[in-house]
Amino acid sequence: MPSITLTELEKNLRDYLKEVRAGHEVVIRDRNRPFAKLVPVHEDDELEAHVLKLAAAGKVRLPTAELPPEFWDEPGADVPLADLLAAVRADRDED
Repeated sequence: MPSITLTELEKNLRDYLKEVRAGHEVVIRDRNRPFAKLVPVHEDDELEAHVLKLAAAGKVRLPTAELPPEFWDEPGADVPLADLLAAVRADRDED
C-alpha cells in the first residue's frame, strides 16, 4: 500500500486514482502523519451507505440481529398480491 504526501497526491491525483481503481489502497500523510486512506468502493459499500441514509432519515430500521438460517426455509404466506400491496400502502400513508 503506497504512502504519499498530500502534495504528491495533488500533483499525481490521476495516477493514484488508477491505483485505487485497480484495487489498491493509498495512505495519505500530512507532515509525515497518516490522516486519510483512499480505498476502492465495492457495490456492497454503496448499498450500505444508501441504507444508512434511509435509517438516519427514519425510513428504515437496521437489523439488531441476524436471521437464523432456518428462516429462509419457511414457506411464504399465501396472501394475494393486491392485499399485500394495500397493506403496504396503508402503512406508508400512516407516516
